Amino acid sequence: MVVAAVVHAVASTLVNGNSWALGVTHTLQTSGGNDVSEVVWFLAQTPWALLHGHNPFANNWLNAPVGLDLMDNTTMLLLGLLFAPVTLVFGPIATFNVVLDFAIWASAMSFFLMARRFTSWWPAAFAGGLLYEFSPFTAAVANGHLFLLFQAVPPLLFLFVDRFVRSPSASPWWTAPPWAPATWSSSTSRPRASPPWSS
Repeated sequence: MVVAAVVHAVASTLVNGNSWALGVTHTLQTSGGNDVSEVVWFLAQTPWALLHGHNPFANNWLNAPVGLDLMDNTTMLLLGLLFAPVTLVFGPIATFNVVLDFAIWASAMSFFLMARRFTSWWPAAFAGGLLYEFSPFTAAVANGHLFLLFQAVPPLLFLFVDRFVRSPSASPWWTAPPWAPATWSSSTSRPRASPPWSS
């Protein structure tokens, strides 16, 4: 498993190698168009809103003066929260590059772990993770759509459901993923201000 994790990590880093070579804190790939800057803003918005006591689910700087329900958009609150330390120390551009590599790596490893439940031969599980890591879908969305690129959840869901169905001793909590509360939206809350770098 350690070997698989290291190989997948190297492979995912090479995908975004230019950003690491030219400066991970100020280099972005441009093939994603305007979506890249939007994703970077979303990654910055979540920790800023939480630290300043604002509502992370809505914003009145977007679609001003009415405001906007961010849960209707690709906000990626969980990723923004998990990688908040990177954002606060190195900035949102660095976070984008780190999350891009992490999303590819985590997707491969989640498929590897799922496949290991069905085969005892680890090279087969490793090959499956590699195919999942660099699938046509990944190649199509790896230009900046992090909300699509992070594909670690489907294999884990499949693993949870399979364990619940095939294991008599499995408890029902397997069918309720721990990240489910992250999808909760507060659309009735009053929009608040956004970070200074959004202007």
